[in-house]
Amino acid sequence: MKPRKIQRIAFLQDYRNRPESLVDEIPEVAGLGYHEVTVAAVIGHEAAVEEVAGRAAEQGLEVSTFTGFMKYAYQHLAEHPEQKAVFSKDADHEELGNLPAVWGCPYNEVFQKRYMDFLERLGKIPNLTEVWVNDEAYFGRDMDLLACYCRTCQSDWEREFGGRMPMPPFSDLEEKARLVTWRFNRWNDVHGKMKTALNRDHRVRAVFQSGPQPFWDINPWVCGMDIDGMVEAIDGLAVDAYYTCVLPAVGSGLFTPPEIFLSECCRFLQGFTLGDDKVSVMLAQGMSHPEFHRPLDERDGWWQAVVPPALGVDRVTTYTYRLQRVSPMHRTFQDAFRLDPYFERTEPVVSVAVVDSLETQCYDESLPARGRENWRMNRMFSMGQMAAHYGMSHGYLPSSKLVPEYLDRYPVVVLPNASCLSDRQRDALLSYVRNGGTLVAAGETATRDEIGRPSDGLFLSEAFGISSCTPGGDSRIFQPASDHEAFDNLPWPDERTAWDPWKGKNRPVLGLDLAVGVETEGNVDVLAVFEEAGSPTSRPALTLKRVGKGNGVFVAGIPSRWLDLRPTGTTVLSFTRQVVAQLILSLIDDRLPVVAKGFPPRVPLQEVRPLDIRWKPTVEIMPSVGEDLILVTVPSYFREPGAFQVEARLPEGKQCTEVRELVSDQPVLEARQNGRSVEIDVNLTTEDFLKVYAFSLASV
Repeated sequence: MKPRKIQRIAFLQDYRNRPESLVDEIPEVAGLGYHEVTVAAVIGHEAAVEEVAGRAAEQGLEVSTFTGFMKYAYQHLAEHPEQKAVFSKDADHEELGNLPAVWGCPYNEVFQKRYMDFLERLGKIPNLTEVWVNDEAYFGRDMDLLACYCRTCQSDWEREFGGRMPMPPFSDLEEKARLVTWRFNRWNDVHGKMKTALNRDHRVRAVFQSGPQPFWDINPWVCGMDIDGMVEAIDGLAVDAYYTCVLPAVGSGLFTPPEIFLSECCRFLQGFTLGDDKVSVMLAQGMSHPEFHRPLDERDGWWQAVVPPALGVDRVTTYTYRLQRVSPMHRTFQDAFRLDPYFERTEPVVSVAVVDSLETQCYDESLPARGRENWRMNRMFSMGQMAAHYGMSHGYLPSSKLVPEYLDRYPVVVLPNASCLSDRQRDALLSYVRNGGTLVAAGETATRDEIGRPSDGLFLSEAFGISSCTPGGDSRIFQPASDHEAFDNLPWPDERTAWDPWKGKNRPVLGLDLAVGVETEGNVDVLAVFEEAGSPTSRPALTLKRVGKGNGVFVAGIPSRWLDLRPTGTTVLSFTRQVVAQLILSLIDDRLPVVAKGFPPRVPLQEVRPLDIRWKPTVEIMPSVGEDLILVTVPSYFREPGAFQVEARLPEGKQCTEVRELVSDQPVLEARQNGRSVEIDVNLTTEDFLKVYAFSLASV
């Protein structure tokens, strides 16, 4: 376990054009337990940052800044329109002054030098340790809004490749790959230059400050961002997860309850900053406006202070300190700092790593440019939610990290419709499963290479015993073909409950979205088959194969929460997520340090409306483990009453000396020890929004 230091950052920003007033707040935040202040740095106003930095040094605080490059240059671009970024639809526009001043082009030499010189000046501030660069920038918004097609970029393309810079529709995959790779490389290189400019005087971390759109809404090849490649060129990644503000626009309303947007962004951040020299920063929400879907309250202070470190994000702030200070969350956000020493002694447990396949997003031509059906939301996020809903701690793993160094950390690796895989990635995944990992594939998998060209089926055969995989795209119902424990304890209703006087037949099903047709070969257990007209077929829907020391699980589609029935058009519950989760748990139970039993808890809504398709768990489980401590963080966003059990498995040579709930700071008196495990009851009421259980360990 690498050492952790949770850094509490006060984001100081003035909204009345009086930046000098910020220095008066520095003694206040130092007294409240913050370790660092960050301020907005504006070109030509570096003296204001220097003044804040000087006062911060007197209080023993570190200093960081956030900066804009492509954004926030509106007046400058109005005076210098030749430095604007140009969308692909305007590639032939002659008079740039007539185009709206969107953002600047980061590759225009004059515009770029203006920012690099600014960063170099900032880097000379003695106690500056970090700069958030190019705030919320990205480089394309839709298929006809790619950037940049300005004269600079078109000339650079012509010089390197000859001919006109391509745009959709592409003549072939090779042409698309050439443009996508070129845009990624330029983006990564220019951010690497920012790091170089900052570090000419002393070590200053360059951290890209992203908005949520490139994470969740826009296909990477459209927004022009290979996030993992960019982070490799700099020092880290930050994101603003304002869950009462940007939802439902971001993620098209799929983040429900909205508060899970915070935890999902933390998981995404952590997955893209895995290197020991990388940092992740969470800009939690500190402000409320009448246009947001609700005001912040005391619960939000706890969630926004505790969820990031519970998931491994150690640099935490809110936007901004002054806005936070006039909110009810202000006191509770700071009250939660007392839990930091506990989190610093542990590291998060990620049992299920869901792969973020950059190659599939870029080169699977069936995927949209953005929106609700985009790959991350409709495939990756869906599989992550499956794990979360049934008590398995999950995270996201960039496809560039499909190498043994990272794969071997996880009991389970999930390929969520990862249709495009390179030979190197296939070899690493095969090695992973043969050496004892559980590899789960859902939907179309490994049918193409890393730029979308058809590939052979050797990987599918060796990893899953699948001889063919044919995309279908529709939703399908399946039936069990075995008595495997994956199908146990499904909450099937009685016949009367399963009939709705308005809808008719309302019985839940086992359903898969984006279903594929597969054929099996060799020694494969077919656990479920698709049905046709209510009768089982021979077409596999769920398979299991022993591969060396590990297991290959193939799900012939994406597990759905509900399914539309034809021809009636009614929508019914699907229990597939529970089936697949139970199958995974049956394979990895002995590798889990913390197990949630009876999870998710049954809540009153399920008693009153047991077949309501909108029900989903509103509680999360976030375990973290250290040498002498096991933590289990349980945020309850909807404050629904319910109960379940948590079992902590003790390492060899350890005993549990106490279990304590840290939010209330009360001992748990009903802990039950059985050999090398300790079990407690988690009883949630309508008053409970967060519990953090600490299992203290000592050597036997």
